[in-house]
Amino acid sequence: MSKPAADVGGHAVVILAGPKEDRRRFMVHAYDAGMTTGDYVFYTVDMLPDEKLIDAEYVWKGNDGRDAEARKAFEAVFHVSHSSFTVYS
Repeated sequence: MSKPAADVGGHAVVILAGPKEDRRRFMVHAYDAGMTTGDYVFYTVDMLPDEKLIDAEYVWKGNDGRDAEARKAFEAVFHVSHSSFTVYS
C-alpha cells in the first residue's frame, strides 16, 4: 500500500475524492487491511452531491455482498459535501 497522504505522530489523514464506487472499494480494502480502527482518519469529498446523499446508506451501500464490512469501514469516515449556490431572484 502506498504511503498515507499525511502522517501526524503515527496517525494518518487520508482524503478521498472520486466516484462513490471507488471510495467504497478503497474503504473496504482499508477495512481488510485493519486501517479503520483509529490510526487513520478518512475524509470523503463530494463536490457536486447527488440528492441521494441525504440517505446515509447511499455512501456505503453496494451490490458486492460486502455491505456489512463497508458499513463498518465507513464508521471511520468524515463525509463532506459541497453543493453549488443557487441564486434566486
